[in-house]
Amino acid sequence: PTSMRPLITGIASLLLERSPSTIHVVGDVYLDMIAKVHSLPEWDGDAAIDTPIETVAGGSALNTAVQLTTLIRSHRKHPQERSLRKCVLHSRLGDDMYGDLVSSRIKEAGIQLSARRAGGQGVCICLSGERDRAFVSYKGTVSSFCEEDIDVRALLAPGTSHVHF
Repeated sequence: PTSMRPLITGIASLLLERSPSTIHVVGDVYLDMIAKVHSLPEWDGDAAIDTPIETVAGGSALNTAVQLTTLIRSHRKHPQERSLRKCVLHSRLGDDMYGDLVSSRIKEAGIQLSARRAGGQGVCICLSGERDRAFVSYKGTVSSFCEEDIDVRALLAPGTSHVHF
């Protein structure tokens, strides 16, 4: 669309720079709770499991940012003509305890976070069986993530080499 031309032109000019580069990832962040189950309980019942329930930060954008940050760290060990400097994740996190947990996991991964904190964090409960899996999801911040949550100045800052949506 015509309204996107200035943004696209700005990003294209930044891609031609030779300074250390920043990769921006824009998208969803969930708190994933994973339970390995042998069978599902009946309604009003309970199913005991053998292993602790895992709690991990997830979502496609966050998973991409984690992998890119790992790649950036490996590139620092082997200098390139145009080195990768950092990965910035643009999203929205909940202003609740689940959002706090996700935020701390993102920092532990070494990802720079650009996110507004508002509402309930998106949470996905995964019931993982031997042959299949099922999900129960609360979209929360994922469904309310919008253009106002994105720091466009950061996306267009000198050194931006790639924007991933």
